[in-house]
Amino acid sequence: MKFPGSRREKWFAFLKGEDVGPMVSPLCSDWNFDRPYGWPYENTPEPYPRDVFEWQLTEQIALAGLLDWEPRFMIGLPFEPADPAVRCRVQTEPDGSGTRTRSVIPTPYGDLSRILVKKASEHVEKEWLETEADFKKAIWILEKRKKIDSDKTVAAGLHLRRAVGGKGIVGVFSGPPVAAFLNNPRMFYQIEDFPELFSELHRLSFEETLSQLPVLRDAGVDFLFYVVDGTEWISPGFFERFILENSLRIFGRWREMGGFIIVHCCGKLKTFIEKGYYNRLLPDIMETFSLPPEGDLPGLGWAREKLDRRIATMGNLPLEMLRDGTIEQIRRGVASIREQTRGYRHIFGLSDAVIAGTRWENVEAFIGEARREP
Repeated sequence: MKFPGSRREKWFAFLKGEDVGPMVSPLCSDWNFDRPYGWPYENTPEPYPRDVFEWQLTEQIALAGLLDWEPRFMIGLPFEPADPAVRCRVQTEPDGSGTRTRSVIPTPYGDLSRILVKKASEHVEKEWLETEADFKKAIWILEKRKKIDSDKTVAAGLHLRRAVGGKGIVGVFSGPPVAAFLNNPRMFYQIEDFPELFSELHRLSFEETLSQLPVLRDAGVDFLFYVVDGTEWISPGFFERFILENSLRIFGRWREMGGFIIVHCCGKLKTFIEKGYYNRLLPDIMETFSLPPEGDLPGLGWAREKLDRRIATMGNLPLEMLRDGTIEQIRRGVASIREQTRGYRHIFGLSDAVIAGTRWENVEAFIGEARREP
């Protein structure tokens, strides 16, 4: 069946539970194909040039005109503190065969800083949070940046929203506010070493996220692309303590304002699905559902049966198959997805974002097979 409205209207009809025919939405925020970039709209100029951050949206809009899928446009918005004194300053300098980038936020207790070195590979020489003093600086910064330049954020979002028009839905990357400036490699040590400071930073980070939600809605954002990462190394206890309850409050507030949520989780989900955490969170849409070795699920059908029927699922063609597989392999992959999700609300997608060098003809084959209604 051919949906009579725009792609944006089709998304919202699907979310209301209407039968809109097959939905196809691979995660793709930039041009990662073996075909050169092209702009398909003859009478419409490119909204953003190549030398600005928003160029990625230009690429996404181009793809929307070239491929028959339901686009999810991912955008980034500035949340600058109203006080210029606490804005981050970034300086990049040559460093031998590479570069050294130092990000600095001044505080009365000294600078909070992060140093990234890029050469043949890249590594973080200094994380934001390493010492007790760093935590005190971060807490001071979060208190100070409660006041943001929301007018700038809203203006930027509405400009991007107008560029998208009715071509699809607009979302921002989001996620559980465990702690601002989080140092993942040392996080568990810091929870034990600085429990009161970590708890205070966690509280302020959550409050900051809540305060940003109405600004995002005013800026024209439709959905939170809520990335729950780290499922390979976090425990159920950690999930319950730092993720579950705060995420429930964030989801509730966002829905009150008319937004919806796509939970993205490309790690190992089996334990968390079995414990019913995602059924408690009840996102509108959930992706992805990786099998070993990337994930640990017995199968997409296994996950689909355990999730609440109100959750629409999305996925889950392997990225390597889309990039390197034959047309016949892709068709069989789509058929497997269709069979495992039969009787449920499902969107044909991938196991994560499109990877570099993906064959254009494979993407067209994937979309064409997914569109076919047996």
